[in-house]
Amino acid sequence: MGLAMLNMPGCDDTGPFRATIENVLVDQKCRRQGVATNLVGVLEAEAFKRGKTLLMLDVPSNTAAESFFRARGYIEVGSVPNYAFNPVGHLRSQTFFFKSLAA
Repeated sequence: MGLAMLNMPGCDDTGPFRATIENVLVDQKCRRQGVATNLVGVLEAEAFKRGKTLLMLDVPSNTAAESFFRARGYIEVGSVPNYAFNPVGHLRSQTFFFKSLAA
């Protein structure tokens, strides 16, 4: 159905309050049913519980993922052209976001 990964480095002297959403993957048959929203909510709650108040993430540019995260309060930092390879080996742009979990 879905998978989400959160990276929470514990020994980073410059950002012990920071975590990164690495992946949010939902089976195509289960999309638009709230699965990703629930997964991200669990990641945010776990990060906050562990003292992380800033979440970072990046997604392929010009995809539904951008609007998904914007709708959940993530703020776009910008896009980097030719940042990563897509599944067929072509370079693609990546858009970076952050969200503050601080009250």
